[in-house]
Order: sequence, then structure tokens, then C-alpha cells
Amino acid sequence: MESSIRVIENALPSLLPQGERLHFRGGQVLFYAGHLPTGLFWLQSGDVEFTQPKSKTAHPTLPPHHKKLLGIYHLVEEASHEQTCAAKTDVDVIFLPKILVMNLLEQGIGQINPR
Repeated sequence: MESSIRVIENALPSLLPQGERLHFRGGQVLFYAGHLPTGLFWLQSGDVEFTQPKSKTAHPTLPPHHKKLLGIYHLVEEASHEQTCAAKTDVDVIFLPKILVMNLLEQGIGQINPR
């Protein structure tokens, strides 16, 4: 998984121009707990918070090196989101669709680990 994340992070300069710029107002949801990822979000501005399902407990912090790349772990693992992510303030993101990221991983991982 770490090598996949590194491939994505290294490719961000070429991926971001292919993404879709989106704006969320405070309170709007970027993704829901229990849903499979359809892509990932590059946070450009604003703050988000994470809440557990069936709980109102907010988890606003992310690991320092992933504060801007939302949903990467679940996308790479092809697992449902464990938390809901909502805009705490107005938020600007670039959405990178799953197909774009998975195509990159197929190419990138093959270059790291040739068969």
C-alpha cells in the first residue's frame, strides 16, 4: 500500500490538471462512511472534519503528510470509507476519479516492480 501511495503522491503534478475542481460549502459532505471511494480529493483550501457513523464525534486531524489528500487509503485498499468527511468551512478541492488513479497505479507499480 505504501508504494501505491508514493506513486500517487509523486504523480500529483501530472494528475491534478486532469481532475475536476469542486467547491463545497461548510456542512456539505465529500464522502460518506460505508461508501466505496469513487476517487480521491486534493484539498486546496478550507477545513474538513471526519465523523464516525452513528456518532457525532469529529476527527478533524489527518496524518501530517496526508492533510491534503483525502480518501487515499480507502481508494488504494478498495475498501469502504470508515468515516464521513464533511466540509467544516468552505472547501475547494480537486477531485481525481478512481479510474484515473487506478490506471496510474497499474502503470506506476509495474515500473517499480517489473514482472
